[in-house]
Amino acid sequence: MVDEKNIEAINPSVTPETEPEVAPELTPRDKFFARISRILRNALAGKPKAGESVEARSSKSPLKIGVFLILLIIIGLGVYAKFFMEKAGVEDISTLPPTPTYSPYQKYKPSIYADDPVVLKLEEDFNVLEAEMLTTPLTEGTLTLPVLDFEINFNK
Repeated sequence: MVDEKNIEAINPSVTPETEPEVAPELTPRDKFFARISRILRNALAGKPKAGESVEARSSKSPLKIGVFLILLIIIGLGVYAKFFMEKAGVEDISTLPPTPTYSPYQKYKPSIYADDPVVLKLEEDFNVLEAEMLTTPLTEGTLTLPVLDFEINFNK
């Protein structure tokens, strides 16, 4: 059995009274990024996969690896935005109700022709003509169409 004095001599920060700190539990986002970083570290370190020869590994060009990494980053960002950004409380603007705004009073400024005597005379004449048109009957029983003779002969 280990004596308390021996523990303090080995590591003074550890005492029997202090409990070891428990690491906080990882969120799904942290687990996802830890897995992606582990895959990328293995890919960049050049560790061959199981069943893959060293010659086959060296035949892959750095361009292919670079394109693969760029696509992987783009897909990772898309997945991150899809699943984790919606939970952040981003509000959709289209669902917000419209807010009324105060419109300041704008004084009506009449046209310069509103008091012109010629325009007023034209308006009065137009009103008189319109009243005559509305009171004039458009149907008259005395007007009849003539009878047309439709007997037409074409001889050769």
